[in-house]
Amino acid sequence: MNMKVLYSFNQKGDGIANEDICGFTKDAAWVIDGATDVFNLNALGKNNEVNWYVNELHKLLYRNFTSEKIKIVDGIQKSVKELYLRLKSIPNLSEVPTYKLPTYTIAAIGIGNNIMDYYVLGDSSIAYLHDKEVHLLTDTRVSKFSIINRQKLKDFRINYDDMVPPLSLFQETRMKANAKDGYPIGTIDGEGLSFGISGTIYLSKGDKILLYTDGFKDYFKKNEGVIKKFFTENAIKEEIAKMYEFLKNPEEYKKNPRPKMIDDASLLLISI
Repeated sequence: MNMKVLYSFNQKGDGIANEDICGFTKDAAWVIDGATDVFNLNALGKNNEVNWYVNELHKLLYRNFTSEKIKIVDGIQKSVKELYLRLKSIPNLSEVPTYKLPTYTIAAIGIGNNIMDYYVLGDSSIAYLHDKEVHLLTDTRVSKFSIINRQKLKDFRINYDDMVPPLSLFQETRMKANAKDGYPIGTIDGEGLSFGISGTIYLSKGDKILLYTDGFKDYFKKNEGVIKKFFTENAIKEEIAKMYEFLKNPEEYKKNPRPKMIDDASLLLISI
């Protein structure tokens, strides 16, 4: 059973650089969402370090999933470790807490016969359409933490009107990366990968799979059931246009503030 990419989407939000990326081979696919740097350490010595990191990881994923038949979890681990080996030579890097270095979320699948091998880390997600029903593979731990974090942002907006929230508000959140009272996320040393969710799903010919980063989640949450339209090629472009109208609505943003008004967004629609 082969997979076919029906639609791919990657768009920069209102940040400095696009920290999202998506990619695929003949039997594997992934979306990656880099967490925007809030410490400004420039520890890796690169311009736009998060953008650089996700792009380098993407290249390694493509190479490793193209060159050999490998399980999704193993391919991700191999790619992250290979990249970290290149970075370990940076002086004093090991002394910097990993939450201050590039972190990322990832959702990835591998297709073999009628089996989907999947891995989800952080707030990137997978949805699949089977027997006309949409099934979600997402990490509820992230959702619970996100609600708390969004409330902090909302409280700040209420108390300080339209002032830009200080970096310390986001730094406090980032320090909770992979902590017991925090949220799971990928780290450059690969240790964060153990917090991901993985498994296998049996699918049927004609089933469809959607991989997406959290740039889509506010729209999905606001419009219950709309995600099903994203499985239709003829409707997906129109729905994405509607999503951006929703995200650019200042009144909606004021009611439900986000770290960025327009986040980076990546999506892959796949059929098998």
